[in-house]
Amino acid sequence: KKTLNKALCLLLCLAMLSPAFSLCVFAAGKKPEAVKGLKAASITAESITLSWNKTKNADGYRVYCLNKKTGKWVSDGTVTKPQYTDKKLSPGSVYSYRVRAFSKSGSKKVFGAYSTQLNVLTNPNAASSLKVNSVTGSSISISWKAGAGASVYEVFQRADGIADFIKVATVSSTSYKANNL
Repeated sequence: KKTLNKALCLLLCLAMLSPAFSLCVFAAGKKPEAVKGLKAASITAESITLSWNKTKNADGYRVYCLNKKTGKWVSDGTVTKPQYTDKKLSPGSVYSYRVRAFSKSGSKKVFGAYSTQLNVLTNPNAASSLKVNSVTGSSISISWKAGAGASVYEVFQRADGIADFIKVATVSSTSYKANNL
């Protein structure tokens, strides 16, 4: 029955003017299902790679990112495979995404529903320039330069003769003093 309907639509459209033909072809396109399984496949300080399940009837996907200043979703890119990498991001920042599948019908695109929203935090840059400020018989004081996007630092210590480092503190400043050594 669907094949007959498409054939009748095509015959009717051929007998009509160009705008009606475009409208008929657009209406005959299959609407893709909603994108499912949206996740962050890879995260660095300056990029996020998204992936999702392949969608039935999809010829491609449009990726949207939430503009934090305006609160509006903006198109970030269009891809033909269920993967997208957003680049030139800021370290330690949250980005929100959603994706829609589309099918092509002539020169028009028929869009499916949006995926659920995915919020992703980019990695902060690593701390740098670690230096020893002071050493006594029972303590050591260290400091470092902040990593862009970092708000908390984990401090690890290793004793002589022991191969593994042990986490000794979590601090929000860029310095630490170990006592009772």
